[in-house]
Amino acid sequence: MSAYPLAALLALRERELEEARRTLGDAERREAHARAARDALLAELAILARRREASALSASAARDARAVQGAARFEARLRAEAEERAAALAAAEACAADAGARVASARGALVAADRAREAIARHRAAWEEARRRGAERADEAAADDLAAARAQGRGEG
Repeated sequence: MSAYPLAALLALRERELEEARRTLGDAERREAHARAARDALLAELAILARRREASALSASAARDARAVQGAARFEARLRAEAEERAAALAAAEACAADAGARVASARGALVAADRAREAIARHRAAWEEARRRGAERADEAAADDLAAARAQGRGEG
């Protein structure tokens, strides 16, 4: 039995499929990391908001000038920190969206690679079936020829 003529193409399609799977896995890991970073920044912003609320309550309870000034400085520092976190959150959300787009693209590439490999695999199955039927027909023809030759040798023909 000779080798499948498109075996190299089938092997190439299988390698492309494996590469697409690896790419999808990498993209999903990056997306998970980006989402985790975004979630951590959201948690930090929530903590800063609670600290600002607590600071505002303590500042309203303060009676002397030094306590009010200290509370104002603390409030300004918290506000600046919250602005930094908000900017980092915007960047993290953009990164997460980009990672999501890469995952979608990698999934599309995986589907395309799988379809291409499946098409070649179906072709190979059809080719092998055609070869098998051809061999069966050849065996049947040889058996018919042998039976005809035996019949002719016995004088039946």
